Amino acid sequence: MYQDRNGDYDARATEDMHETPKPPHDPHPPKPAPRKLSDVIYDATAEGPTHMSVGDLMAKLSAQGLAPVILFFGILNTMAFIPGSSAITGFPVILMGLAVMFGYKGIWLPQRIRDFKFEREKLHTGVEKASPWLKKLERYVHPRLWPVYGFIPDFLYGLAVVLLAIIITLPIPGANFVPAVSIICLSIGFASRDGVWVMAGLFMATLAIGIVLGAAFAALHGAGWMFRA
Repeated sequence: MYQDRNGDYDARATEDMHETPKPPHDPHPPKPAPRKLSDVIYDATAEGPTHMSVGDLMAKLSAQGLAPVILFFGILNTMAFIPGSSAITGFPVILMGLAVMFGYKGIWLPQRIRDFKFEREKLHTGVEKASPWLKKLERYVHPRLWPVYGFIPDFLYGLAVVLLAIIITLPIPGANFVPAVSIICLSIGFASRDGVWVMAGLFMATLAIGIVLGAAFAALHGAGWMFRA
């Protein structure tokens, strides 16, 4: 208790004397860690209407940038059960890659593609199958071997995505899988600034280009035999 000059006791003054000092206000508090890509993709299809449009999916996935959206479409292109042509799953990735190259946060899609709908249950079933593998991969993901910062990694990542997405849209049976896996590796590496995963994606991209060149050579060789006959 504190006694003032009038002889009165002031308990509040005593409390103020023993009050724990407050820590200084931090004008730049630490930002919360971004959500894992596997969680973002899982939650995007866990709830919603019976059918989900491409536009709905992009709205749910793009909160952390375009990398989760590109990753999701990469996963789509590895799944045989998804109905629709490669234009639906490949063409949007071309536009997303261009958006990343030139620093745009969102992309424009033709209304026909934006309105294309998937059965949410089938979509979520595929995501549930892929999610454990994606979570296992994320255990080995962390920032490393990333010497370059600024717009250069974004531009190169977008360029690689564009080239791989063009391969996906080509009418070559079974040619979707390898470039799609490459897009998955590149997206994981780009989102986490992990150079090891980027190198793995570039290796898969080289393999995908080799498959396309081999298929083109075989087609030209076969056409040559037809003309000779």
